[in-house]
Amino acid sequence: MAFLDEEIEWFKKTADEMAQRIEDHEKTSEQAAVIFSGIGRLCTRAVAAHAAAEAKKAMRSSQATKFQTARQTRRERKKQKSNGTAHATSTV
Repeated sequence: MAFLDEEIEWFKKTADEMAQRIEDHEKTSEQAAVIFSGIGRLCTRAVAAHAAAEAKKAMRSSQATKFQTARQTRRERKKQKSNGTAHATSTV
């Protein structure tokens, strides 16, 4: 799920607006409060899903870089060890 930044801001703003409407017991009926609550929950869920996807993407990128670096280090150490062993054998 990929939302645009403008959409995320709209969801946040709408969730806040719905909370304010629910709190206003003089201008909001019980039925409207129930509907506003549902709209607010949907907006909050969309924002949370977006945040989770962004966090997952960032973590995946970080982990991929870490493991790529580890594999490269392993290759270099194996190469150095094999070069060092071959060199030591030829001089003996």
